[in-house]
Amino acid sequence: MKKIEGRCLEQSQSTSPMGSVRSAEERLLTIVIPTFNRSTQLDKQLNWLARAIKGFEDQCEILISDNCSTDDTQSVIARWQSVFTELPFRSNRNDQNLGILGNIAYCIQATRTPYLWTIGDDDSVEEKALPYVLNNLKARPQLTLLFLNFLGRDKHTGQVMGERWLDVEEETEATQGKTLFQHCLKHNLGGVIFLTATILHTELAQTALKQWPASINNWAGMAYWSGYCASQGSMLVSGEIFIECLLNAGSWQADTKWKFMNGFKHIPELFLKLQQLDYPRWFCRRMVLSTVKQNLANLRGEFSSSPLAPVSVLVVYWWWVTRAALELFLFNFLEIQRWLPWLWAELLYRIDRLKHATQLPKLQPKDQHIVNACNKEGAFVTSLSALSLATTPALIEAAKAELLELERRAQLSADLTHATSTHPQILTVTHLPVFTNWAGDQRLLDIAENYIGLPAKFQGVHLRRDFAHDRPATTELWHCDREDRRMLKLIVYLEDCSESNGPFEYIPKTKPRSPRLPLYIKFNALKTSLMGLDNDQMQKFIPKSNWQLCPGTAGTVIFVDTANTYHHGKLRSKERAALFFVYTAQQPEKPEFCTQYSDQTYTGQASVQHHSNSDRDAIPRPDANQQHI
Repeated sequence: MKKIEGRCLEQSQSTSPMGSVRSAEERLLTIVIPTFNRSTQLDKQLNWLARAIKGFEDQCEILISDNCSTDDTQSVIARWQSVFTELPFRSNRNDQNLGILGNIAYCIQATRTPYLWTIGDDDSVEEKALPYVLNNLKARPQLTLLFLNFLGRDKHTGQVMGERWLDVEEETEATQGKTLFQHCLKHNLGGVIFLTATILHTELAQTALKQWPASINNWAGMAYWSGYCASQGSMLVSGEIFIECLLNAGSWQADTKWKFMNGFKHIPELFLKLQQLDYPRWFCRRMVLSTVKQNLANLRGEFSSSPLAPVSVLVVYWWWVTRAALELFLFNFLEIQRWLPWLWAELLYRIDRLKHATQLPKLQPKDQHIVNACNKEGAFVTSLSALSLATTPALIEAAKAELLELERRAQLSADLTHATSTHPQILTVTHLPVFTNWAGDQRLLDIAENYIGLPAKFQGVHLRRDFAHDRPATTELWHCDREDRRMLKLIVYLEDCSESNGPFEYIPKTKPRSPRLPLYIKFNALKTSLMGLDNDQMQKFIPKSNWQLCPGTAGTVIFVDTANTYHHGKLRSKERAALFFVYTAQQPEKPEFCTQYSDQTYTGQASVQHHSNSDRDAIPRPDANQQHI
């Protein structure tokens, strides 16, 4: 890419308390303001910046790039140079007008700090935006792109046109920034080309310019630079609104030729270029096709009587559209083929449930109440005494004996790091007849079969000691299990379990939940190693008042469908001991996840050495009627 020339003057350098000059390379952020013939707005924007930057001078520098203005822009810049004395203040005047994106491209090339924030000269920015940006750049060094959410306001009418241009209501970070960028782009192209909302990784933005030099001639080129940065690391979008964007502020926005080139060349070309950055081919093709409806409407409307760009633009556009349509058809055909086995399995599963509905064993009213509660709420709490199974005394005696054995093993273990407060101590006791006899009681099997809707299978039982600790690590994170489409776990407290012992907690199916929860999980699952959500994350979508805690005395029994009910163990300051009995269909959806209940995965040591097996069963999963994660 050719170097864009201009005259750049640096007015001031800040010094450290010892008197040495702090170089630009030691600073974090360059605040860039490209401007053209808007001296009044520039003066107002620099006045904002002078207030906002107080206390952060040693972390920033300023770059103003005048795109060959003919008003008194240079006088405004000269006046403010004497104000910004605590940090580098650089100004540039292009020898000729380079266009909007050409001027921004100059700023990207001239930036010396790790990040740059492009700010329009006429956009209203909150003073708290700068500390937010700096704090996040320091706390998240892996960030390659940061977007500040904003609202739009019509310059002429004052009417708000879009209260949230980036489709994220809560602060959202994606370790794979490409996924989040794709979501924002799909929602609103205007949201990802707004320069004032964009903080770029400087080196990556410079690389993007080299990869597509002609992007400075494409109105949507800013989206390419941002998309490139997002594809190389993590991305953050603020939930809070920090900026007010003035819409319809430029005469170019009403220009028919500009609209024509946007619709028929610039936007489709952007998506084809993003495809070269390994954005999903199907997504890029679908976005190209999404331009057809508006373009056809414009051809019949305001373009019909106006001189248009060369016919070659139309020819190329319709070639892009035709190719995109054919490729998308092929992609959808292949996707259907790929999902056919799963769809067929789901269809057979539902047919089997319908056929078996007439063969379900008859339940006593109190047992039917358990099934009804699990269907409605996801869980039901009772007790061993209420169940009144004949083998319960033997079960309790055997469980206490095995619990003592677990404690003895932990005390005698040469490596006590496996018995930390973070990871539980788990023992598979399925091979002991006293446990299988209790779990195999016909009443329990009938309850499981009625809930699951198919012949039930007892997979096994774990004896588990959870230790006191103050941070969620494994099953203290909110999650759903994955062994089967519908399953039933029976949790039996072996000791009194008050709130300090970390009782079982779940979210009833009847409680309302935000539709944004699956989206949040999608973008944040990797941050928690696919384990689940902590309390703060979950509370953003389901208020704590809707969580159901299940404390209880020794002998409390909890029936719960852990595959379709968000649940976790509450953080505890005291130890907890419990039995976990697991029932699935005879042929569970994920039989490989069921082997841990009968094999040698857990032999009584703390489960950290088998952490991967435990983790795979704790991937977040929504209710059965929501998208599977």
